[in-house]
Amino acid sequence: MDGQQILHFDFYALAEITRPAVPLFLMISGALLLNRDIELNSFFKKKWVRLIYPFIFYLIIHMIVLRDGDFNVLGYNWYFWMIIGVYLSIPIINKFIVNSKFSELEFFVAMILISLTIYQFLFILKIENYIDLNFFVGPISYLILGYYFSVKEFKLNVNSIIAISLSIFILVSVLKSLCVLNYIPHEFISNFVCYNNNLHSSWIRVGIFEVIQTSSLFVFIKYLYKSNFGFYNSVKNVLQKDNIKKFIISVSKASYGMYLINRTLMLFCDWYIHGLPLTGKEMCIYFVVLTSSIFLISWIIVVILSKIPFVRKFSGYS
Repeated sequence: MDGQQILHFDFYALAEITRPAVPLFLMISGALLLNRDIELNSFFKKKWVRLIYPFIFYLIIHMIVLRDGDFNVLGYNWYFWMIIGVYLSIPIINKFIVNSKFSELEFFVAMILISLTIYQFLFILKIENYIDLNFFVGPISYLILGYYFSVKEFKLNVNSIIAISLSIFILVSVLKSLCVLNYIPHEFISNFVCYNNNLHSSWIRVGIFEVIQTSSLFVFIKYLYKSNFGFYNSVKNVLQKDNIKKFIISVSKASYGMYLINRTLMLFCDWYIHGLPLTGKEMCIYFVVLTSSIFLISWIIVVILSKIPFVRKFSGYS
């Protein structure tokens, strides 16, 4: 097995732990933006400025740095095009949330889970079908789930909920990693055709295992901050220390700009990584260090740009 194969088997299996990053962002967006009084003009004016200006700014930087002659703007940065669609749907979904009973919300959540389960079984059994439940399957599913789990209270004590949700997250993450390692057939865990366009190969996969993984992480974080005793309370207290809390808040505000610039940084670094005489283990270590470094560099760049008066609105820092 050569270095590139070892890199794939080790590094990308580990990456399954971070797969919920974008779905988790969507769930948090649903929790924060839904069941609100939304006025269309002010909502879209504010969102479009925050979305489009940074996109154009980092797109220009990307083209200058990489000098990409064969460039397709519609195929660039899937996250931007996905989030545009999500924000267009929010006023419509919000109307449903505001005017629905909790039982109706639970029906919507049930249809999401049922649809994903049906598609997963059809995918496992390789059955051709004309079943169309795509209305319940897509990035907006995470919005609904995020709002649902933000208001849903479970009839268990806080520490039990934390332990159960963390166990589910670890179990599903291990199963997905084993799938990447080819110990489990791909069709049992992954479903790349569930959401049928280019997004299905991105980091916004919508399948039953992705939903379980992300939802359990969301519930874990929610209840971790409610814990008042034991080990979990100690973890919460560490996260609430001033410096750590400020860093987390700053990263959350800079996250959009970080998403837009990190691809350029990764591709730029790839010029120097490609062809290096490294073993598989060395490549795994190198990529972990590189990913951590680019995360910090992206954050630093966005924060610095946000301090410059004229450039602030282009920085992606909100």
